[in-house]
Amino acid sequence: MTLTTHALIPALQDARDAHAAVIDRFRADMAVTPVGPHRRAMEHHLADAHEYMTRIDDHVRAIRPRHLLSDTTAIVRTLVTGAFRAARIPMEAGAMIVDGLLYGGQPAAERRLLKNIEGEYAATAQALAACRVGESIAALADDERAMDLLGALRHQDEQLLQTLENSLEQVAQAMVDATAGSSRHLQGHTMDHAVAGRHAQLWPDSPRTDSRAEPANSPRSVAPAAWTRSVPPGRDRMGTTG
Repeated sequence: MTLTTHALIPALQDARDAHAAVIDRFRADMAVTPVGPHRRAMEHHLADAHEYMTRIDDHVRAIRPRHLLSDTTAIVRTLVTGAFRAARIPMEAGAMIVDGLLYGGQPAAERRLLKNIEGEYAATAQALAACRVGESIAALADDERAMDLLGALRHQDEQLLQTLENSLEQVAQAMVDATAGSSRHLQGHTMDHAVAGRHAQLWPDSPRTDSRAEPANSPRSVAPAAWTRSVPPGRDRMGTTG
């Protein structure tokens, strides 16, 4: 019972808290995550993690010695931690939105998403480490129920890390493509202005190239009519004059 009380229960609580941090991180990031494979993976993990956290809580209550003080301390700790995280979520989401507005543009959105996934990866890696520690302690305590719970949760974390790695690669590639596209657009716009300026320096009196329609009374528009009137009589009827 000493090993269970002083080692296994704290390890289970650490694993639970680490996964609660992952859930909080995902909830905050989902406020600014577009619909797609990454968001669906986050939603799927949230549902599974909630289920495992409930099972861990049930098992901790089952193996914990019935001491009112320790139970009360654990309850207060859970409530305070949950309240702090709930208050932090909107602030983090707001900071992400403000950063996106300040940077502006598609590359900035990809950059923010990349940073979010990096944070999710770090939180998941920490949760995975907590599972491995708890699983080892559960084996020493000969607690098969805890071993099964933490082993299943560890396997889920490993799969999630692989998914996040794939998301990191995809978003990084998208950010590079978006940045390259913006650079090409800016270079093309700059080249157009440079060519126009060079043209004006070389031929200052030449008219500007304009694709807009000219007025009806402009010299160029009335030139064909004037030329027709200047033709001597009879020349426009060459076929009828002998």
